Amino acid sequence: FLDIKHRIQTYGMPVDLLKTFGASDIPETETLFAGSLDFFKIAGSAGIAYEKPIVSSETFSWMKKDLMTNPIKWKVACDRLIVSGINQIVYHGWSYQPNPDKYPGHYSWRGHGFSEDLSPHSLYWKYYPILNGYVSRLQYIFQQGETVANVGIFYDKWNYTYKHLANEELEDGTLPGFDVKRVSGPISWFKRRSRSELDKHNALQQELGHQLMEMGYYYIHLNAELLTEKSEIVGNKLKIGSAELDALIFIEQSSINYEVIQRFDEIINAGIKIIFINQLPTRQSGYLNYKRNDKLVRDKINELQDHGLDLISDNIHLGKYLKSKLNIRSDLTFNQSESDFHYIHQRIGHRHFYFIRSGIQYSRNVSVIFNVAEMKGLENDKNFGVYELDLWTGDILKFDYLSKTSSPSSSSSSSSLSSLSFNLKFGPYESKLFMIYAEKDTPVNYDDNVQRYQVLQDINPIRLQSWNLKVEKRDVNGQTHEIDLNLSKLKDWRKIKNLKYCSGPGHYTTTFNLWKNEEIVMDPNVRVFLDLGKVNDVAEISINNEHVATLLVPYYQVDITDYISETEGNIHTLINDEIYLKITVTGTLQNRFVGYGKQHEDWKTFKRRILMPLGLIGPVRIVLKRLVNP
Repeated sequence: FLDIKHRIQTYGMPVDLLKTFGASDIPETETLFAGSLDFFKIAGSAGIAYEKPIVSSETFSWMKKDLMTNPIKWKVACDRLIVSGINQIVYHGWSYQPNPDKYPGHYSWRGHGFSEDLSPHSLYWKYYPILNGYVSRLQYIFQQGETVANVGIFYDKWNYTYKHLANEELEDGTLPGFDVKRVSGPISWFKRRSRSELDKHNALQQELGHQLMEMGYYYIHLNAELLTEKSEIVGNKLKIGSAELDALIFIEQSSINYEVIQRFDEIINAGIKIIFINQLPTRQSGYLNYKRNDKLVRDKINELQDHGLDLISDNIHLGKYLKSKLNIRSDLTFNQSESDFHYIHQRIGHRHFYFIRSGIQYSRNVSVIFNVAEMKGLENDKNFGVYELDLWTGDILKFDYLSKTSSPSSSSSSSSLSSLSFNLKFGPYESKLFMIYAEKDTPVNYDDNVQRYQVLQDINPIRLQSWNLKVEKRDVNGQTHEIDLNLSKLKDWRKIKNLKYCSGPGHYTTTFNLWKNEEIVMDPNVRVFLDLGKVNDVAEISINNEHVATLLVPYYQVDITDYISETEGNIHTLINDEIYLKITVTGTLQNRFVGYGKQHEDWKTFKRRILMPLGLIGPVRIVLKRLVNP
């Protein structure tokens, strides 16, 4: 009668994880236990299938990775959770501090060893509102509506391995390209070795999950309760919660609940595909009436092998098999089999939201086709408005699609739109959120005066090479002194003796004059960008002492046209003066604390920690971009 809700982490014990998550008011997962997307999807699937509007995560909890949670890792961690169906991000590491007078703060439960110290002592503290804005926009969208999924993977194992079996970014708290190499040692070795049957099953399941995602399928996990008690056939789909499934996958299932087998006839007759990987079950799960039921399971499986049940080897790419052999249409189609692309599709009324992320450290181009024909609420519309939401600023841009295809409508002689195609460029670990509305609709905050999406064509890069760098270094006793360096080449601070144990901020300054450069011809379609190249980790940019931007993640690039030119109408004229550029770079506290550990016994916890990459690495370039209509 008190209407008290409970949020609970129900893994790490021998139970039906989906069922226990489903019994929670707010299912909660954690990044510390196991880091794979497939593990996160256990909680996310419970939210979808058991219709839990909020699914939570205890986030940034990585063993021995404290003082290493920079903004790019923050973003990637949140992105990975969102695409897994997690829509409430709880930060692990906000510690109680009764005595704020001591630097950097010690208290009975500190984050060291398990998570970042998310407090005013963090060098990133002033940037948290920007990061929180990014997370809040994602949460606002994905705590509404329904998640679209059309493939189910049966999971009846009690528990999930805590070992990191997947080769995924950030699954152990390290991020390729922006971090140290994976930490080795006995703990790391123990968590990576694969020895039990559960380890092997989860490793295969993670690989098959990747194969589905790279072909544009969104899958959820299912258990016996969901298949037998909480599902119904609607048309030619199996509806479980908000998921409407075209296919069910059973991975190395040596046994299966007899009640599940009893539903197979109805499921197959509706046109829903059932695929077993590597083996077929030969007995029921459990011992109740096992002699009779084991035989019934074998007989039913033998009967169905000739009537719509598929058995394939794990040597066959599962996503390609669903698409090419079984003709199951995916929600998205990439121009080729693109690994490490992940997405989630949320339907809010008749509006559709796609969050797509790249899971690699390099930039890449990809062509994506959206399957509009399956979008509920838009079946009768021929024209769509496609918008991109900037998750950092909240700006909404009209996005022009590359092409569209139509198919004959089943309800009339006219044709209906079936797909939209886009050419997209993703930076390192970049994510994008697209909103698809009927043309008559527009987003509430959409301003048509905001620049529509354009293709930017790079021209005439100019490299900036001479820099002054000032860093205030703080020693273990709290004393500070300034380091002043002139640099002809930008370097990682780990390679500069005086800066090896510094964390910043560091102030880089230089001057340049573009007016003297004869290659630059300004016209209304040319914009001037500052490209910082590689940065670890945060860059604050000012030009002529005027703040331009704070960049937390790649791309470290900003339009500076309005800061270096005078505008009359649509004409930009470059300022005929030296331009003063200042870039302030801030990294994690890790390197400073390693230095403290080498200087004083009180800090020995950090003495042998690995130094993090830090500084403005570059190359820093002035890049002209011409706006070109697609």
